[in-house]
Amino acid sequence: MKAKQSVNTIGVIGGGVAGYLTALAFNQYYPESKITLIESNRIPIIGVGEATTPPLVDFLHNILGFDRQEFYREVQPTHKMGIRFEWGFKAPYYFNYPFEPQDIYLAKEINHNPTLSCLQSILMTQGKSFVYKRNGTYGTINSIYEKGNYAYHLDNKKFVNYLKKKAGERGLIHLIDTVKNVELDLHEEKIKHLDLACGKRVKFNLYVDCTGFSSVLLKKSLGVSFVDYSSSLFTDSALTTSISRKADLPAYTTATSMNHGWLWSLPLRDATHIGYVFSSEFASNQEIEQELLSRHPEIKETRLIKFKSGRHENAFKGNVLAIGNAFGFVEPLESTGLHMIVSSLKAFAEIFKLNEYTPSKQERYNQIINDKWDQLRWFLALHYKFNQRLDTPFWQANREKVDVSGYTNLIELMKEEGPLKQEKHMRNQTICEQIQNSIIRFSGLDTFLIGQGLSVKQPNISFIHKNYNKFRAKTALWQEIASQATSHENTLELIESNPHLLNPQLK
Repeated sequence: MKAKQSVNTIGVIGGGVAGYLTALAFNQYYPESKITLIESNRIPIIGVGEATTPPLVDFLHNILGFDRQEFYREVQPTHKMGIRFEWGFKAPYYFNYPFEPQDIYLAKEINHNPTLSCLQSILMTQGKSFVYKRNGTYGTINSIYEKGNYAYHLDNKKFVNYLKKKAGERGLIHLIDTVKNVELDLHEEKIKHLDLACGKRVKFNLYVDCTGFSSVLLKKSLGVSFVDYSSSLFTDSALTTSISRKADLPAYTTATSMNHGWLWSLPLRDATHIGYVFSSEFASNQEIEQELLSRHPEIKETRLIKFKSGRHENAFKGNVLAIGNAFGFVEPLESTGLHMIVSSLKAFAEIFKLNEYTPSKQERYNQIINDKWDQLRWFLALHYKFNQRLDTPFWQANREKVDVSGYTNLIELMKEEGPLKQEKHMRNQTICEQIQNSIIRFSGLDTFLIGQGLSVKQPNISFIHKNYNKFRAKTALWQEIASQATSHENTLELIESNPHLLNPQLK
């Protein structure tokens, strides 16, 4: 975009979660603009499980304004309190990554157990969620529910159908068609118009590319180059399926170290969705399937997904904005797919909140989004660099070769001085600026370095002594609260019969 201008017509190209969330968000952020979503009926909705992060919950209910009771009734989500990592040391060791800030260093040094690091981690271990019963009355744990420190597990098909319904209710223009031709203005490096398969020609001020990995507008039409993350993230494939749900219903996603990668386990109400993420350089599809079958012999069918971790050079070029996989993708270890869609939409609305577009704002947006994705790269790389659980060629190569250069200074600081979640580090302007666009902060960095056993040269005795009594008291309080919390399955049942649990004003 060459000069300051407003956008009155917006075309969202592509459906699925990315397309519908984008169209609904733009409808909310820019109510004076005309929003059109163009979706092909040739691309089926894949009914797989989708793990999310807390920003999606806030986005759905506080920004898009979706009623919680209706959402629970129609989408049937389960709760996600965090991720259980069967990672780091030999089995049966594991550590939790809850959404609530935790103190894993103090938990290991004082409680001698990394899972006794915060209330939410204890709830995860006990298979509980954020509803408790005290003196015969049910309520929600404020530090988790009211502060939004939880997320959802979703069935993709139910979720997309719900978003489609909401788009219809809100009057978005919805075209079922396929883009046949993209006409470019080569002088200004932007799109002039789109020719649809039905013969119709459409033109918009802003084109939002939500076409997934094919990236029809950003990559294929405007030729924006790709930034490869494979030196940090070796995995490039996933073998997915679902199995019958067992008796328990954990309120977390599980990530388990496997010989050639890792396995996710995502609990929904009627089934558990699993996927083996691996590197095709280290194992064939047949070897992966055999290892998966050895763990879950009941599996009947699997689906192979190929991917490449990385991002494009810019998300916003000319009059094209790419959201979701059309711009970037990283392997699913931290459930960041929907997180990055929401994060990108929020950043866009903040920078262009007056619906005024200038080259400088466009450049600023690209810088922020690029940094968000690069921060994600370094964060995920930590998971592979320090995982000592298995000694197969895949994991040996990761420990020796994975590029974590973006976080080298933080790793060295941890080795020298112990946890990063210390007041002096949290006030360090250089570090704060370095990770300002990261999805994790000091607590999260501690979790993955300490949880995997990164060696600190010597215990930080003064830090431990300073926090000893207070931390022991907090641990006792967390355990008392956890003893009153309900199981995850019971929580979901209670929510259905007690609307006030999600909407206190209905009491």
